[in-house]
Amino acid sequence: MEYLTDITEIGKRLQKRRKMFFKSQDEFAEALQIADRKTVGNWETGTVSIPINRLADICKLLDCDMDYLFGKIDIPKNSTCNVMEETGLSQTAVEKIIAWKNTDDYHRFWGDIISAIIESENAESLLSYIDQINGFSKWEARAANENNANLALDMIDLQTSRLWYASKIFTDIIEDMSHKERMKEIEKNG
Repeated sequence: MEYLTDITEIGKRLQKRRKMFFKSQDEFAEALQIADRKTVGNWETGTVSIPINRLADICKLLDCDMDYLFGKIDIPKNSTCNVMEETGLSQTAVEKIIAWKNTDDYHRFWGDIISAIIESENAESLLSYIDQINGFSKWEARAANENNANLALDMIDLQTSRLWYASKIFTDIIEDMSHKERMKEIEKNG
């Protein structure tokens, strides 16, 4: 993707991010220590170019990279783009994991769980069971269509065992994660 040269388009990107983080142009101008809010309005309409010496502060306040403002990327952060490209995760997934890591201990734990699942040697098994559980409704519909009670009961038994195995794998992963955390704490405290 090429950089934008049209300052109107750059202004639109600036405005979009500014509205996410600031209630008004006045509030944003104040955060940038600019006396006149009209300056921000002029940047957003593309009437005036954003001065180079303001870009770093603007990007920091708007939680985006310059590449985003200038149209090189359509996602605010290069780091998010890189993780998406390398992993196949969606923008929302990457941003949620990052948000979890940057909040309270409760939410941080969710990110730790995702990491533990991915790092586990049983990750593929867990995901396979989840996929099989998800596909169960097709079998259930088939049994109902065939009016076959035995097939329906067999499917329920199979589903129950899959749920149990998935739950067991997940529990083992969490217990292993907790054990590793305890060991780190013991090592840290001597």
